[in-house]
Amino acid sequence: MHPLSFVVDEIIPVSKFYLGGYPSREAAAQDWNNLQAAHFICNARKSDHTMEDLKRKKIIQKIPVSDGDW
Repeated sequence: MHPLSFVVDEIIPVSKFYLGGYPSREAAAQDWNNLQAAHFICNARKSDHTMEDLKRKKIIQKIPVSDGDW
C-alpha cells in the first residue's frame, strides 16, 4: 500500500473507547464523529494513541514521504 494512501482513522482509538465515553469498541468504530481521514503512514505511526498522547509525549514529527518513495 502506498504510504500516502487514504485510510479511515478513529480519533479516539477503539482500544481506548472508554476515553470518548463510548459503551463499546463497536460504538467507537461506528460513530461518524469519531472518524477522520488519514494517510496510511500517519495512521500506522499514530497506532493506538490519541493526538493528545502524541503531543504530550512529543512523538509527533513530520514524515518525509514523496510520491516516489514507496
